Amino acid sequence: MRRRLPRLRADAERLLDTFTDGGPPADLVAGYTEPFPLLVMCESVGIPYEDRDYYLPLADVALGALLTLAEARRVTPLLRDYVRSLIVRKRREPAGDILSDLVRRCDHGELDEESVLGFGLSMLVAGYRTTTMFLSDAVVALLAEPEQYARLRDDRALLPSAVEEFLRYVPVMNGVVVLQAVEDFEVGGQTIRAGDAVLPALASANLDETVFTAPERLDLGRRPNPHLTFGRGAHNCIGAHLARAELTVGLEALLDRFPHLHLAAGQSPTWDDTSPAKSPLTLPVDW
Repeated sequence: MRRRLPRLRADAERLLDTFTDGGPPADLVAGYTEPFPLLVMCESVGIPYEDRDYYLPLADVALGALLTLAEARRVTPLLRDYVRSLIVRKRREPAGDILSDLVRRCDHGELDEESVLGFGLSMLVAGYRTTTMFLSDAVVALLAEPEQYARLRDDRALLPSAVEEFLRYVPVMNGVVVLQAVEDFEVGGQTIRAGDAVLPALASANLDETVFTAPERLDLGRRPNPHLTFGRGAHNCIGAHLARAELTVGLEALLDRFPHLHLAAGQSPTWDDTSPAKSPLTLPVDW
C-alpha cells in the first residue's frame, strides 16, 4: 500500500478536479467520497471501473442482505457470473493487479478457482463501500466541528491518529451480528451458556468508557486508540491497510484542495434511516 500511495493521490486529485467543475455548492458523496474508494479498489484488484453501472446495483443489494435477503439471493448468481468472466479475462490478458496474480497462482495449483471467485465477490460487495461510508462520515464529523477541520488542516502530523479516531468514532456498522457461544463464560456479570445466541452491539465497543477517556468526544490526537473497527485475531480485516491508506489520502487531498470547506448554506446531508449502515447519501458542501 505504501508503494501505491502516489497512485491513490493521483486518483483523488483527478476526481477533485472534476468535482470542482460542478460547483460550489456540490454533493461531496456523489463527486468524491463514493467514487474515490471504488476507483482505488478497481485499480488495485483489477475490476473494471467502467463496468460499475452493472455491478454496483447488484453489489449494493448483496451488501444489504440483512434487509433484502431474497433480493441478495437473486443477485448473487449474477455477481458470480461477472467475476467468472473477469477470471477468464485475466487468464487471457493478465495485468499487474491482485486478481491477475490470484488467477496465476490458481493455474499453478496454489489455490482453487472457487477461492479466486470468492475473493472477487468479497471485493465487489465489501471492498470499497465501507471505506466510502467511513470517508463520508469522517468529513461529516469534521464539518460538524469546524475547529477540528481547521486543526487537522493546519497540523498534518495529526493525520495518522485522526484516521484511527475516525475509525473509532463514526459508528458506520450498526447492524446486529448473531454469534453462538461454544462454551460457558461470563461477561458483564451475566452467564452465557454454550449454545446461547449472543447479539453484540458492535458500535458500542468503540465507545466503551472503561477503555476510552471521554469516548463520546472526537479527539484527533487520541493515543492509545485500541478500537475494534477492523476486528481482532482470525477475523481481523484483510483490507485494513487499504482502508487506512484511502482514508489518509482521501482526507489529505480534501484538506489541501479545500482549506475552508463547509456545509452548503441552507442544505443538510440526507440519510437512509432504514439501513443498518450509517453514512450520508448526499453531503452538500461549499468552499
